[in-house]
Amino acid sequence: MKRCLEDIEGGLKEVKPDDPLADKYLIRARHHFRLASKLIKDSDDFLKENSVDPHRLTHLDTLSTEIDDETEMLFYDWAIIASYYGIYHSILALLVSIGYTSKNHSCAIAALEHFFYRKKDVLVNRRIIVIQRLRAVEKRMVDDARTMKDRRERTAYGIALSTERFQAEESLEEGRWFMENVLDLIDQIRKVPSNKRTERYSI
Repeated sequence: MKRCLEDIEGGLKEVKPDDPLADKYLIRARHHFRLASKLIKDSDDFLKENSVDPHRLTHLDTLSTEIDDETEMLFYDWAIIASYYGIYHSILALLVSIGYTSKNHSCAIAALEHFFYRKKDVLVNRRIIVIQRLRAVEKRMVDDARTMKDRRERTAYGIALSTERFQAEESLEEGRWFMENVLDLIDQIRKVPSNKRTERYSI
């Protein structure tokens, strides 16, 4: 965390808690999830129109022998990327609610882990108002964020060219679940006066 604050460009920056900006990030997150849903539906519709069963396919590459060069009409890879950005903007909403911002994806995820997982006992002992089920969900939130980042990078940079359809659906489901939990957290954080949040969520 110290490296993200001091050494990494665009890493982690302390700011005043900003609820209106958090709301804008949440709107953006919803936009990304709606886009992911539409991309999956459009891709499914395209496969149906071409009589291709998506559940039978292991790799998108195999479509090239069935529908020639029309594979550019499939957008499962971009659905994964859109879902990742939905998660990322949800994290930014959470961070700016407690007085931090980041332009670095890895640092944003590290901050999520730092404030809402590793320091959980410290936070509870300081009587910070958080939902009772935070302990049960926060580890999964962190794990999902890291998994989605890896999946997004593999997809965006062509390491895994044969992105499978089920990963797109799984990514969207995980992203929506993640955002629901972020919304619960933000509701609880907003019960703490903004001038007290920075003090309580200090590194």
